[in-house]
Amino acid sequence: MNVLKEVVLTEREAFHVVGLQWEGTFAEAAAGGIKEIQKQLQQRVTEINHVRERNKLLGLSFHTTSTGFTHYAAVQAEAVGCVPEGMYSLSIPHLTYATYDHHANENIASSYEYVYNWIKQNGHKPLSDGLTHLEFYPMSRDPYAPNPEFTILIPLAE
Repeated sequence: MNVLKEVVLTEREAFHVVGLQWEGTFAEAAAGGIKEIQKQLQQRVTEINHVRERNKLLGLSFHTTSTGFTHYAAVQAEAVGCVPEGMYSLSIPHLTYATYDHHANENIASSYEYVYNWIKQNGHKPLSDGLTHLEFYPMSRDPYAPNPEFTILIPLAE
C-alpha cells in the first residue's frame, strides 16, 4: 500500500502535561525503555486530575546530551494541581509544528527523516532548545505492539 506522505504546519496553543519521566540513550530507547513508562502511565492515568483527553497519550522528548534525551509519557491536563507521586508536570509554550501521521506500514526512522527533510526543504528550522519532538498515541494501544500508528509533531523555530 502506498501511503501519501503529507506534512502540514499546525499551531498549538500553550498547554500543560502531567506524566512520567524517562532518561536514557537513543540505544536504550530503541531497546524499549520508553515503552515501559508508556505502559506505567496507562496504568496510572486515573491518578491524574483534570485530564483533557484520556484517550490520548503524549510522548514529549527533550534532547539533553549528544547521546541521549529525556522523554515524558504524559497526558494533557486542563490545570496542574496536585501531581501524583513520581510524576512531573510541564508547561509547553505556544508553538508551530511540522505534523505528520505515521502509519503502521512505515518505518519510524524513515518517517522522522522525511519530516526533517520537509522542514529543511520548506525553509523552516526545528526548535534547537527545549522540546525536540512530540508524539500523539491512542491511550488504548499496546506500547509493545510492533508497527505503531501515531502523529509526529516537530516544533519549529520562529
